[in-house]
Amino acid sequence: MTGGFRPQLWSGCFGLLLLWIMAGCGSSGPKPSQVGDPGFDLRSPKPEYESGAGPRVALDESHNNAHTVGGRYRPFAEFAASDGFRVGPHLGPLTAESLAEVDILVTANARAPEGSSSAFPEAEVALLEKWVHDGGALLLIADHMPAAGYSADLAAAFGLQWADGFAMVDGQGGPYTFRREAGTLAAHPITDGRGPEERVDYVKSFTGSAFRAPKGASPLMLLGPGVIFLQPDVPWEFDESTPRFDAEGWLQGAAFTHGEGRVAAFGEATMFTSQEAGPRNHRVVIGLGSEGAEQNPRLLLNTLRWLAGADEGEALESKQGDGE
Repeated sequence: MTGGFRPQLWSGCFGLLLLWIMAGCGSSGPKPSQVGDPGFDLRSPKPEYESGAGPRVALDESHNNAHTVGGRYRPFAEFAASDGFRVGPHLGPLTAESLAEVDILVTANARAPEGSSSAFPEAEVALLEKWVHDGGALLLIADHMPAAGYSADLAAAFGLQWADGFAMVDGQGGPYTFRREAGTLAAHPITDGRGPEERVDYVKSFTGSAFRAPKGASPLMLLGPGVIFLQPDVPWEFDESTPRFDAEGWLQGAAFTHGEGRVAAFGEATMFTSQEAGPRNHRVVIGLGSEGAEQNPRLLLNTLRWLAGADEGEALESKQGDGE
C-alpha cells in the first residue's frame, strides 16, 4: 500500500494483523492467509431444535464463495448445527428443484467468474427473488470490496443498495463495535431475542461494506459518527485521492420481509465465523472466538431462528420443549 492515507493501527496483535493484511492485500502482494479456526469449539447453550432435525440451512458454494462449510465458514456451520439446524453446502446452480430442499439459503462473499462483475447470473437472481417472495429465507452476506460489488445485483433484487468499498473509522481502521447504548445496534427480534439470555447489546465486525436498505426494512447495525467509506480502485490500496464519503447512518446489518419470505443482510462475514489469520509466526483469532465479540454468537443464532420464523412461535415437529 502506498500513498498518504494509512489508517492508524491498533496496538497489540490485531494491529500487527491489520498492518500485514493492508500491506499485503494489493493486487501484486500476497493474499492474507485466513482459515477456519481449528480450535473453535463453541456450542449453542440451549439448542432450539433436536439434533439434526431443525430447518435446512444450505451454504451457497456455487459462486466461487470465499466462505464454505469445509473452509472459513466451518465454525458457522458447526455452531448452527449445534442449535439443531441441518447444515450443508449447496452445490451446483441454483434451481427451483434445489431450493425446494432448502429452508434458509446462506450466501457469503460470492465471487464473480472471470470477465463478469456479478457473481449471480440474471436467471438465478430472478429465481432467488421469487423463492424468497414465495416463502424462502435468505441470509445475504457481502463483505468489503470486491465482495459487495459481486453481490450488488442480487442485493438490488431485494431493494438493497450496496456500496462496494471499505467502511472504516476515520484514521483508525480495524474492527468496529456496534452498541445498543450508542444507538448503533437497533432493537428488533434478532437483537432483542425472546428473553434476557438471547438479548444482544453489542456486536463486533471486522472491516466490512455498507448498504442502504429498502423502505420498511428494520436496521440492525448502523454505522456511527466518524465512520467513513473508502472506494479505492484496487482493494486495500488507499491514498489521499481515494474517493470516500461519510458513512454515518449507513448499515452493516438489516432484516425485512419480502413477500411471504424473509431476508437478513449483513455487510461483514467474519463476524459470523471464527478464523485464524495473519502470518504464520503470528496467527490470531478473529470473529466469533475473539475478544469483544462475545455476543456475536447470540446474534448469529437469533438471526437464523428469525429467518426460520421462531419469533412467530412456529413450532416445527422437531422443535424441543412444549412450544412456549
